[in-house]
Amino acid sequence: MGNSSSSEDESAKEKKKTEETPQKKHRTRRISRRKRFLQIGKFSISVVKGSIIDQTTDVIVNGSVPSLELNKTRTSKLLLDKAGDSIQDECKEKYPSGITCSDVAITGPGRLDCQHIFHVTVQKFSSKGDEKNLETCMMNCLAEADRLGMTSIAFPALGTGFLGYPSKLVAAAMFHAVENFDKAHTKASLKIINCVVFVDDTFKEILTEAKVRATSKGLEELSLVTRASCSSNVGKIHISVIVDTITSQTADVIVCTCAPNLKLCSRPGLPKNLAEVAGSVIQSELDRRYPNGIKVGDLVVTNGYNLKCRKVYFGCLSPFFGKKKEDQLTEQVLYSFVYKCLASASKHGCKSLTFPALGTGYLKFPPDLAAPKVIQAIKDFHNKEQQTSLREVKIVIFGGTNDWAKIEKAYIKSCTPQSGNPNEGPKQALQTVPPRGTRAYFKYKYLEEPRPPSYWTHFKNSKTIKEWNTTAKGNTTVRKQPGLNITKTISSAFSKTSKKQVSIVSIERIENISLYENYVHECQRMFRKANVNGACIPLEATKGSRGGAECMKHIDEEMKKYLHPEINEVYLFHGTKRNLVDIIGQQGFDDRLAKMNFGTLRLGNGVYSAEESHVSNGYTDGNGQCKMFLMRVCLGDVYTTPRNIEKLTRPPCKSGCIGVCTSHPDLFDSVVGEWQGYCREFTVYDRAKCYPEYIITYTIP
Repeated sequence: MGNSSSSEDESAKEKKKTEETPQKKHRTRRISRRKRFLQIGKFSISVVKGSIIDQTTDVIVNGSVPSLELNKTRTSKLLLDKAGDSIQDECKEKYPSGITCSDVAITGPGRLDCQHIFHVTVQKFSSKGDEKNLETCMMNCLAEADRLGMTSIAFPALGTGFLGYPSKLVAAAMFHAVENFDKAHTKASLKIINCVVFVDDTFKEILTEAKVRATSKGLEELSLVTRASCSSNVGKIHISVIVDTITSQTADVIVCTCAPNLKLCSRPGLPKNLAEVAGSVIQSELDRRYPNGIKVGDLVVTNGYNLKCRKVYFGCLSPFFGKKKEDQLTEQVLYSFVYKCLASASKHGCKSLTFPALGTGYLKFPPDLAAPKVIQAIKDFHNKEQQTSLREVKIVIFGGTNDWAKIEKAYIKSCTPQSGNPNEGPKQALQTVPPRGTRAYFKYKYLEEPRPPSYWTHFKNSKTIKEWNTTAKGNTTVRKQPGLNITKTISSAFSKTSKKQVSIVSIERIENISLYENYVHECQRMFRKANVNGACIPLEATKGSRGGAECMKHIDEEMKKYLHPEINEVYLFHGTKRNLVDIIGQQGFDDRLAKMNFGTLRLGNGVYSAEESHVSNGYTDGNGQCKMFLMRVCLGDVYTTPRNIEKLTRPPCKSGCIGVCTSHPDLFDSVVGEWQGYCREFTVYDRAKCYPEYIITYTIP
C-alpha cells in the first residue's frame, strides 16, 4: 500500500478514463469560501448567508427545546432529518432530563459535515435585557468548543424567529460574547466564529448591525490574506512560501494530508475543500483503488481532475502529540513524508510540487517545529538527488485565519540561511532549567536526555538512561531498600488509606532501567503535548472529579518533588497476586493478565490502580504475605465517568464520542471511575504510563 510507482501507473489509466468522459459529469457544487471577516481579538467572525445544516465548521450549534425533542422546532427538525436519528438517540441517552438555558448538550455529528453538534435552548424574548440570555448561551458554547480543541464554530441566528429577539440585539449579543470570551482567554484553539442566517431580511439586518458595531469599535473588515512571503534557492530547486489557498495553485503535483480512511469529507479543512474543487470523482478514485485506506506515513496518488495540477498526493500524518510510529517521532514522520513526496514527483519527471503548511492545522504541530522539518527535507533531498527534475517547490499557508502570520514567520526563519553549513541547523547553547509550569520548562523536559532518579542507588544518576541500557551487564532489574524517610512516607500512605489493621513486612524499590526508560519516554510525550496545549488540568480541577488522589495527601514533599503535577503524575496503589510480582517487576504491567483474571472490567481493558490501599488489597491473595505496588502513574489529561464503560480499550476522545473512537486524533490519557457510593479507580490503557517503583509486602492479622 502506498507504492508511488504503481500508483502513478494506475493514475495514468484513470486520467485516460476521465478524458473519455465529459468533464461536467465530474463537477460538484462548489461551496464558496467566506472571503470577508472581522477580527475581534484572536477570533475571525463572519455573518454568513445560508443554512446551518450545510456548514462545515468543527462545531454546529442547534437551537432546541429544553426536552431536546429535535422534531419540535423547524430548524432542529431539518437538522435531525439530515444528521440522522442517531442524534436524537444520543440526546436521550446522555441527557434524559433535557437541558436548561445554561447547558450545552454535545452529540456527535451524525451525517453532518462537522465534528460535534452543540444543542442549546433559549427562553423567549420579553423585554430589553433578555439578550443577556443569548450572550451567556454563546459564551458557554465558545468555552465548550475551546475545551474540546475545536478551531471553528457556526451559530444559527439564535433567538430570531418565534423566540422574538430583535436582530440588532442578536448581533449585539454575538459581539459581546466574542469580546468577553477573548478577554477571558489569553490562548484558545478556537479561531473562526460564523453566524449563519437563512432568512434574507434577518441576514441583511444582522449584517448591517454587525458592520455598524464594527465601525463604531474601529474594527476593520478584512479579506482573505494573499501574499508572497519569502523564497530561497536550494541548488536548482526554488522554494517559495506564499499565503493563499492551495486549491487555486497551478503545479504538477499538489499535496494533501487526510484521515487514514481517505474519506475527504469526513472532517472540515483542506481535504474537504480540495474534494469540492476537484469533483466527486477524486473520492471515487480513492474508494476504488484504496478501499482499506492507508497507514500513517503512506503516500497514494490520484489525478487532479478539476484542480490545476496533474496529480494529487494524499498522505496520513499523526497528530503532533500522538504516539511514535515504529520508533519515529511524529515530526520525523512529517520529514519522511515530505521526502517521499519529493522523491515520487522527481521519479515521474515532475517539475513543480505544492505543499500546504503540513501539520500546522488539525494535527497541531507547532509552526516553529513543522517548518524546519519541511525545509530540511527539501534540502536533504536535493543534496542526495542533485539530478532531480524538480525546479519549484511551493509552500502555501492558508490566509483565512488569524494564525497565518505565526506560520509564515516560522517558514521565513527556516528559509533564512544559517551561518556556516547551510544544511546544518543552529546549534543549541547550554541552558539552565526554566521555571516549572512554563512552556519553556515543558519543552526543556521533552528535549532533555533523561537520567535515573537521583535517589536510585544501583542505576545511578551519573549516567543517562541510554548509557545505562547500552553498558549495563546482566540483569537490568534490581531491588533496593529505600531510605528511612521514604520508607516512613510509604508506610504512612499505606496505613492511613487502609481500613484494616495491617503489618508491613518490607518495602523495596524496583530499579528496572529498561521499564523506567519506557515510562520516562511516555512522560516526555506528555510534556510535548503540554508544550502545545499547556499543562494538563489538575485531577482535582477536572470536571466530575471528587478531588486529588487520596494517597498523595500522605506522600511527603521530598518524594513529591520528583513528580510532575503539570502532567498529572501521581503515586497510586496496585494490588496483585504473589506469583505475578516478579513478572511485573521485570516486564511491567500487562492489561492482558487483568483480562484473564477478571471476566468484566468496569472501565475496559487497561491497567487499574487505586488511591486507597484497602481498594487494592481486594486484588491480592488476601492471606499470608500479601503484595502491593506503589507505582508512579502519568495520568495526563483525565476523563472522569460516573458509569461503567466496559468496552474501552483506550481512552475516549476529547470530541465527546461515547466509547472507543477511531475518528478523532485528540484523546484523553486516562479514565477515572467516579462511581457514586464507591471508591474511585484509575485506569491507563498504555502500560508505559505506569512504573512499578515500590513493592509493599504486608500481612493482615
